[in-house]
Amino acid sequence: MQQFCIICKIGRWKLYINEISNTDYALGYGYDDSTKLWLVYQNGERGIRTEWRFEKEELAVEKLYKKVKFQYKIQN
Repeated sequence: MQQFCIICKIGRWKLYINEISNTDYALGYGYDDSTKLWLVYQNGERGIRTEWRFEKEELAVEKLYKKVKFQYKIQN
C-alpha cells in the first residue's frame, strides 16, 4: 500500500490524514505500528490529547469525519 499524507486546515485546527502528529490543534488519524491499531486523535493546547483506537480503518475514518464535521459546524 502506498503511503500518503494530507494536511489542511479548518479554522485553527490542522487536519492530518494518515499521519500521527503531536502538534497543537491537530485532528487526524493514522496507523499506530506499536499497537497495530488505527488511531484517531484530537490534540488541544499544551499537549492535551484525546485518542480513539480502532481495528478497522473504516471505523477510524468515520470517527474522524464526525469530529471534523463538528468542528466545521462550530467554525461556521
